[in-house]
Amino acid sequence: MQLNALSMIIGLLGTIALSETMSYDMEKTAFGNSTTAFLMVVFSCVLLRQVYSRLRSTDKRGGRFAAAYSFALSFALTAGKQLHAVENFAVTAPALWIQMLVLTVYFTGFVWFVFQWIAEKTSGNSDKSKGQQSQTETNDVNTNSRQGLKSFLLTWLVIFICWIPVFLAFYPGAFVYDAQDEYVQVAAREFSTHHPLCHVLALGGFVCLGNKLFDSYNIGIAMYTIFQMVVLSGVFAYTVSWLRTHLSKKLCLGVTLFYGLFPVIPMYAVCSAKDTLFNAAFLLMLVQLMKLLECTFGEKNGKLTAKSKEVSFGIKDAVLFVLASAAMMLLRNNGVYAYIVLFVFALAMAVFRWKKEKFFLKLTVCMLTAFVLYSGVDKTLTLVLHADDSENQELLTVPIQQLARTYKYSPEIFSQEEKERLFSYIPEDILAIYDADLSDLVKANFDNQRYAQDSSGFWNLWFHGLKEKPVTYLNAWFMTSYGYWYPDTVINVYGGQQRFTFQYGDSSYFGFETEQPGVRDSKFPWLEEQYRRMSLELYQQKVPGISMLFSPGFLFWIFMGSFLSCWYRKKYVWSFPMIGILLLWLTVIPGPTFLVRYVLILWFALPLILFVNKR
Repeated sequence: MQLNALSMIIGLLGTIALSETMSYDMEKTAFGNSTTAFLMVVFSCVLLRQVYSRLRSTDKRGGRFAAAYSFALSFALTAGKQLHAVENFAVTAPALWIQMLVLTVYFTGFVWFVFQWIAEKTSGNSDKSKGQQSQTETNDVNTNSRQGLKSFLLTWLVIFICWIPVFLAFYPGAFVYDAQDEYVQVAAREFSTHHPLCHVLALGGFVCLGNKLFDSYNIGIAMYTIFQMVVLSGVFAYTVSWLRTHLSKKLCLGVTLFYGLFPVIPMYAVCSAKDTLFNAAFLLMLVQLMKLLECTFGEKNGKLTAKSKEVSFGIKDAVLFVLASAAMMLLRNNGVYAYIVLFVFALAMAVFRWKKEKFFLKLTVCMLTAFVLYSGVDKTLTLVLHADDSENQELLTVPIQQLARTYKYSPEIFSQEEKERLFSYIPEDILAIYDADLSDLVKANFDNQRYAQDSSGFWNLWFHGLKEKPVTYLNAWFMTSYGYWYPDTVINVYGGQQRFTFQYGDSSYFGFETEQPGVRDSKFPWLEEQYRRMSLELYQQKVPGISMLFSPGFLFWIFMGSFLSCWYRKKYVWSFPMIGILLLWLTVIPGPTFLVRYVLILWFALPLILFVNKR
């Protein structure tokens, strides 16, 4: 009886609190005083009753992990809704914190149950999986290498073929997101480190080559798009081939179809943005990292032990890890930041625990080699191309946005002298066009030369603003990052902006167009229209349930849950790849805005969770 009453109270309060976190501008996903709301309450009460009756209350560790996860998720939902609706999270509002507390209690039971279910599933099948593992290892040794290669090539071909209709719909490709700037650098022979030089050379080189050989920029763009499709589908095929030794054939078929058909993936497979190849390299690095884990550790009575020698991480695997890591760093600066933190962690483990876990020593050597290779290539390209590396605004995105927001809403905190100094870094007319969820308009006009001459003056202004308006600073940062952690986000950071061939309206989920010097020549107009709607209209972002699969905020919480599940089950080593993904996520939240392209790894690496949660 007490359990029924508890379920009813928490179900009712949780549903009310949850309804307050939804985006009401999307009518089809919101609910109020309606039959839907009543059914939601009933469903919550019944489900909570079943969950509570199955929980092992003696599992205090699981309860703590579930409560911590639930509180963080509740904060994201509550703060995210406020930022989405009014561009401000009122930190001192008691009602919002009460709402978070209610949601934390509401979610904790569900999360706790899921953690226990995964733990029971993995531990209950440990003996069976050991036998299967032994048989798998024997089969692996006796499997003909040609059959493995044939399977890999077939998967590669299937994924590539799935993308061909999308390529034809976007022909010659989605030449967007800084693509024009990168092409101009090659055409004009004037380079800058604002964009990764290796990507600038590849993209601009293909476009110029197509124009030179065939007198067609479109052919050049198409050549680059096909090159990228080949590389990306190859990485996905390699990932599926590795997963095939651990997952069922049906699951691997599902992963293959996910890579081939889920709209976000082919959408970026035909997009010229550097993020596609960057995330492909990052995924390949993660797979090699998991292979290294696999050949180093096994599982016995919950403890890590050395595995048999049938599974190996040879020279070829090490070389592939090094090349993937170096490529990842060469393609985006935030990849370097995440890599350095991961390297420091591995180095610390190698120094303090190398006798017990030589895995970290091997990993450190591979990571150091990759970093040396990256540094050498990067410095060589900068010197050979005489690239300008004087820009600072990318690293100062958050401070610039914080000062701009403070000046817009609280100009009185600056004296006349401080205002003049602020205008010397950011012109007054630029501060007037401050956009809360996009820093591009302000940071593009930041005076780098002035900053180089007097960086201390800028930071003195910044610290003054922080002292006077800390909550304003917090909201300025939240507004450019909440799309990465609020599941119900509508991605429309470019709303109202004019592009070459269209104006952004309700959504800016994807850049969609083909910028000059290319010209869109779709061979499949119907499919192009479907992708246009996904890119520029609410479309899939307003469909209950389905919208979450397109939400970077929702996928982030999936990965966070997988990470905490590993720690709850004390599978610490198997959480290491998740740490890499979360570190990369941490590097984008101080970025200029929130876009899908910056966190493509959340889709690319999603199938890896199937493997991690089996350990």
